[in-house]
Amino acid sequence: MSNTLTPLQEVGELLRIERLRAKLRQRDLAERTGINTSTMCRIEQGQLSELPVATLMRLSEELGISPTAITAPFFTEREAHHRHSEQVAS
Repeated sequence: MSNTLTPLQEVGELLRIERLRAKLRQRDLAERTGINTSTMCRIEQGQLSELPVATLMRLSEELGISPTAITAPFFTEREAHHRHSEQVAS
């Protein structure tokens, strides 16, 4: 995944890759998780301003992947910001 993506875009890309690996269409995954098909599309494209944890949990469960794997981009950005803040303070 590219370093120029936002965490939500990285999550969307990861979900798209896993959905394709599972041989599911967006519509199929959306129906299985109770998510609107257009919302599923926006998730994969990283176009949402926020993504509820419950939605991430449903998607990870349906795709058989760890919730930690899906949320990793958020923690990576937070850790980078924290390290930068520490460097500026010293």
